[in-house]
Amino acid sequence: GYNLYGPTEYTINTLGVGTFECQDPVVGVAIDNTEVYVLDPWLRPLPDNVPGELYVSGIGIARGYLGQPAQTSHRFVACPFGAPGERMYRTGDLVARRPDGNLSYLGRTDQQVKIRGHRVEPGEVEAAFAAHPAVRFAAAVAQPDPQVDGAYRLAAYLVLDGADLAAVAAEVGAVLPDFLRPSHYAEVDG
Repeated sequence: GYNLYGPTEYTINTLGVGTFECQDPVVGVAIDNTEVYVLDPWLRPLPDNVPGELYVSGIGIARGYLGQPAQTSHRFVACPFGAPGERMYRTGDLVARRPDGNLSYLGRTDQQVKIRGHRVEPGEVEAAFAAHPAVRFAAAVAQPDPQVDGAYRLAAYLVLDGADLAAVAAEVGAVLPDFLRPSHYAEVDG
């Protein structure tokens, strides 16, 4: 077997390792023409076994997000280790480099979750609901999907000002893309 890791913003295969090469699960080492960095919040390299955010640079990097300059500038940053003008992609993944060079995946540096194969920031969903005049508070969370083993669903918990939960869910849900639309709603006392 072979473990592969790759964000869409770089290429589908950025890191890799044969399962026979390591006793425990890792995401591997960089493929050819790719550099990976484990950095602290000030973009300083971290020593082995110290968790940090994974950054990727090389020929596979995307130009950015179409029509989203703010998101592009947040995730595609200048590479202090490369040639002038070279960029690197800030993955948001928390990793640690092992002494053998392999990277261990430890989780996310943000609140991003995978729902039905899509990257979801619960804060985006919360902001959409919070913008509704009848919503005093909104929380979005990923929770195990009771109908699909190993999958998660998005749930929204709302504190409302006398509005009907179904009506608010329908109004806000209509402006959200399908993958950001919660599949479970609950009204809670505020």
